[in-house]
Amino acid sequence: MLRSAAVNARRKAEILCEASGVKLGQLLNVDYNWGELEIYSNTQYKLSEECMPYAAAPTAIDIEPDDIDVSDTVTFVWELDS
Repeated sequence: MLRSAAVNARRKAEILCEASGVKLGQLLNVDYNWGELEIYSNTQYKLSEECMPYAAAPTAIDIEPDDIDVSDTVTFVWELDS
């Protein structure tokens, strides 16, 4: 995800520079918060008393997880050359 963000940021910076008539210079700074990633799920598997015989059965419940959506923020600062 971070590699993709870096490639995407550079591509967009080059497009903006071309449209502005300047050249993209040296990368000066990358600001990224390396904070701890928190993963959570609010899934609840509560069973009523009527379902308890099924919970004791040897057959496992077929559970399929949802897709995982991830996002993060990185700031890239470049020097501009005229």
